[in-house]
Amino acid sequence: MYKKILFTAMLAAGLASCSEDYKDWVQPEQNTQQDIKTQTLKATPVSQSIDLETTEGTAVQVLTFDTLQGAKIVEASFHATLDDKAYVMPVDAEGYVQVKDLKKAITTLYDRSRTVREIKGKVKATLKTLPTAAQPQSLTIYVETETAIAFQAQLPDEPTYCFLTGTPNGWPTEANLPFIPTQEDKNVQTLTTYFKSSWDGKLWYKEDVGNWDAALGAEKEEPLTDGKIVSKNIGCFFAPSKGFYTMTIDIKQMTYRFTECEEQFPAEYSKIGLIGGFNDWGGDYELTQAIGTEDTPSHVWHAYNFTLSEDTELKFRANGGWDINWGNDADFPYGQGYRGGSNMKVAAGTYDVYFNDLTGQYLFIAK
Repeated sequence: MYKKILFTAMLAAGLASCSEDYKDWVQPEQNTQQDIKTQTLKATPVSQSIDLETTEGTAVQVLTFDTLQGAKIVEASFHATLDDKAYVMPVDAEGYVQVKDLKKAITTLYDRSRTVREIKGKVKATLKTLPTAAQPQSLTIYVETETAIAFQAQLPDEPTYCFLTGTPNGWPTEANLPFIPTQEDKNVQTLTTYFKSSWDGKLWYKEDVGNWDAALGAEKEEPLTDGKIVSKNIGCFFAPSKGFYTMTIDIKQMTYRFTECEEQFPAEYSKIGLIGGFNDWGGDYELTQAIGTEDTPSHVWHAYNFTLSEDTELKFRANGGWDINWGNDADFPYGQGYRGGSNMKVAAGTYDVYFNDLTGQYLFIAK
């Protein structure tokens, strides 16, 4: 459907009399009222399907506007909807949206899985008339179209980082307790820490941390070995019992499971640090440990905005000594460090760094 937009050429002098440029007018000229003109705004999808895996650049074209007669688009937005969910994306005059906005629209309406999704909604636009001899002053006319737009899009196959907030880390609204993707499947991610078996937490995707409306949780709020992850009417995750568990999530299948750790009395370290070429292998760049529960450390450490001015090699080590250290020169930006393993090779840049001293797992998120 298309909504017709009416432009009325008002009495030019009558409009001008409100302008500072014509404040000294005594007798405005009399012009005859112009005929009402009818303008139809039409938007057409540029493609039936957009794969963000192959999209280059920061913006992608999702629609085109038919040429307007006597007007131009000042701003426009795409209002995508699905059931009771909605997401608004700015659209430029050529029909381009930011890739990050389209990703957010897909995940808000659906989830993070790499599945072809239908994006439906309508376009809203602000139009401004172009000056004419009869109407030299442009008018800004706010227009809401009802043009139905539908196209398909799918997320790129890239890691989506998830974080837990709950009793293991004191329910913070910050990203300090990460799930680490596995090398076999980046959609399958694990977190090993101490769980209390009550109100153990909810999930956030990295870009949603701190937004409770975007939190994910358990379908059933009770101690379970496994279950479904949901985004509506969510409950907290409950581990089967108190103790150290590995929680595994699959953000494509939207499932979770708890596996009890064999070691229930792990070693504790006073500090975990980074050491390497960036500091001439002298001293430690210390990480901060996420708050634990019931006097039990989380064993998960982090450093925000860790900056390397040039490519380097580095390792994680405990208590400022070399007797316990971890390395892995094969996997980056996430993987598992091994005791006494090879130096890690890290490119110059700024990262949020995470390390789990129970498993040796690490994660570098480029900023």
